[in-house]
Amino acid sequence: PFEVARMILENEPDRPSSIVKTHRSLLDPVAGHPPSPSNLPAADATVVLPDGVPNTRRWSKVLAGDLDNIVLKALDRDATRRYQSVLQFSSDIQLYLEGRPVVASDSGHFYRIRKIIVRNWLALLSGALVFFALAIGMIVATYEARIAQDQRAKAQRREEQLRRIAQTLVFDMHDAIETLPGAAPVREKLLTNAAQALDSISKDATDDIGLRKELADAYQRLGDVEGAPSEMNLGKTSAAAVDYRKGIGLLEGIRGANDDPEIVGRLAALYESLSIVSRSTGQYDVARNYLEHSITLREKVSRLRPESSKSQYSLAIGYFSAAHQSIGDQQFATAEKFARLSLREFEAVASKAQSDSAQYNIALVTRLLAALKTKMGDGREALRYGRQALAIDLNRAKSGKINPEILLDLSFDHNELGDAFAVSKDFVRSLESYKRSQQVLEDLLQKDPHSVRFKERL
Repeated sequence: PFEVARMILENEPDRPSSIVKTHRSLLDPVAGHPPSPSNLPAADATVVLPDGVPNTRRWSKVLAGDLDNIVLKALDRDATRRYQSVLQFSSDIQLYLEGRPVVASDSGHFYRIRKIIVRNWLALLSGALVFFALAIGMIVATYEARIAQDQRAKAQRREEQLRRIAQTLVFDMHDAIETLPGAAPVREKLLTNAAQALDSISKDATDDIGLRKELADAYQRLGDVEGAPSEMNLGKTSAAAVDYRKGIGLLEGIRGANDDPEIVGRLAALYESLSIVSRSTGQYDVARNYLEHSITLREKVSRLRPESSKSQYSLAIGYFSAAHQSIGDQQFATAEKFARLSLREFEAVASKAQSDSAQYNIALVTRLLAALKTKMGDGREALRYGRQALAIDLNRAKSGKINPEILLDLSFDHNELGDAFAVSKDFVRSLESYKRSQQVLEDLLQKDPHSVRFKERL
């Protein structure tokens, strides 16, 4: 054992045990024999047995480390506690050199775990670093995901608020003051704010079908009050065309291969409105193309939902617009065909549910037929249709609250009758009808001097 200790000291100067380092006198560098009691330091003289073998149990209390334990085990006075063979001793030394647990240090599970950690420190350190990196990554990812979720929630709340504001401005507040005298400047301000809110929402519009439908409806309404001839508009036809195109863009993006009747119907209405304002600005060919596309879409919806009053109403509107534009193109036969188709659909809708809106539409088409017959020189038929339209609007005025829209319709009726009487060579009645029409318009303009629509009609 002493020779082995000498070899360890020579081969591993950086890893001397405390027993070799502290008690070099145990090894006689000259003779190579165990020291005699006289050679031991005074402090160790009491731990030497009579036969010259050191008391290893006493040392075990002050020495530590695998190499110390190997030496102590080799020097143990109890033969049963010593190594039983050179092979065992050599094996324990080899285990020590390899950094593995040695037999001489039977210190339990903690000792073995510590040896494993020391022997595999690089792999364990790498694994620990990977673990901590993954943990930190997960923490950062979770934190960022939470932030993103909060931001999405805030964006959705902001979007919902803007949507409500736009809906309130366009549909609620505007419609509430639309018929009030002198409300044009206020209406214009409301619509400007609504347009800004809608544009802000549209920039972040996703594939949310419901949101896109709502935005398209809002742009449709906004365009109508800005420049639709059939509305009490503000005379901004260019702005109206822009808003109609925005609505079309929102719906075309979600239309898909399988046409949704509801989406197709909305698109048809927007294309028709775009056709009307295009014609009002002199773009006749563009207007005709838009209108043809609108009618094609409406007929598709009608085929998909043949029993739907909504699809019938939509188709009637399309036929009416086609008739109106055909009159402008001097295609009177085509105009009459579309007008009769429109009247048929409107009457079918009215037969299912009577309302002021249904009567208004029937009167509108009937008045258009009166104008068409006047242009065709058929005074008799023009008077018949004109009187029917006047009777319907008078009945509307009696059955409900009179508002500027009904009064304006009555003005149109008297004007058409004036044209019909003129074609029939009854100039006295013609003049009387024109005066009634003008008087209604003057009364309306006096109540609302800023109305562009009243000024144009007058």
